[in-house]
Amino acid sequence: MASTSNVTAAARTRQEEVEVPPEETTAQPVAEQDTEYLAALERLERAQERMLSAAIAFCDGLISAGQLRAVRELLR
Repeated sequence: MASTSNVTAAARTRQEEVEVPPEETTAQPVAEQDTEYLAALERLERAQERMLSAAIAFCDGLISAGQLRAVRELLR
């Protein structure tokens, strides 16, 4: 069996070989980032509300399991 220090050293060496430098990001104005963030939060909240409504409808027997899965896939 390999000793722990040899395994750790090998893992570090391999990690150094595989490490990729971070990609350069395009800097966006803070205001634009905020509006994108807020829009994404609104979409997330709407999706959560719709999924909850579909789950309640499923529990009430108004929609089938297949329909619930379809709603889930549409909201992904």
